Amino acid sequence: MNYNKALRVTPPANPRIAKVFNLKAFTLAEVLITLGVIGIVAAMTIPTLVANYQKKQLLTQNKHAYALIINALNNVKIDSPNLTYNTLFDTSKDASEVMTEFSKYFKGAKIRPANKSYKIKYMSPIESENEDNKNSSSSIGNNHFQLNNGIIIGIKMYDSCVRSEEYPRYNADGSLATDADGNVIYYTATDESCADIKVDVNGEKAPNQYGKDVFGVRVKPDKYSFPCTRFFGCVENIIKYNDFYPNIIDYEINGDFRQ
Repeated sequence: MNYNKALRVTPPANPRIAKVFNLKAFTLAEVLITLGVIGIVAAMTIPTLVANYQKKQLLTQNKHAYALIINALNNVKIDSPNLTYNTLFDTSKDASEVMTEFSKYFKGAKIRPANKSYKIKYMSPIESENEDNKNSSSSIGNNHFQLNNGIIIGIKMYDSCVRSEEYPRYNADGSLATDADGNVIYYTATDESCADIKVDVNGEKAPNQYGKDVFGVRVKPDKYSFPCTRFFGCVENIIKYNDFYPNIIDYEINGDFRQ
């Protein structure tokens, strides 16, 4: 028997069906090349799409946390007999006590243990006065609580609502300003705040950095404000312009960041 003839398929008489038999398929090489091109395009675009999504998510979380803080502080003032913040943010009180009282203005707030504190990077790195410690970061603090949506709020109390303190000067690159003998230059500034509030809009999740997912609030006797500095960012600019500072630097907390 001629097997070649036996296996030969005769095209059907119907011309429409016959066209199907005459169609040409892609070769394996063509399929692999196409998949390779798709993979390259995906590798180039997916990171950008993910970054844009994360940015949009953080912007939304900042706006939500900003609104929650304003609402809570307004309620604190309403509940005060003298319509001030001194009743709750009394500098004679312990930070733990103030934190517990303030947490009651947030639904579902839970007090976190002091040992759950963690580091928060500045918006751009700065040099430490201690050469053995190049941490360009601060801490959320030992007195903090967490909301159901993951927001963590830390409280820092001061001994007085008005005080003069010395601070080191910094150069534009974040290094310490020094005189001709290499001594650090200090300046005296008057601080006016009874308490500082730190707000991490997504909890312990990265990036844990001012200007991105962390912002601060300064509570004075009769008002509150959102500080805007090159180290701490400015949440009000994020809300206003729907964007982050353009000069936020990604860096390792304990790295040598001198330029």
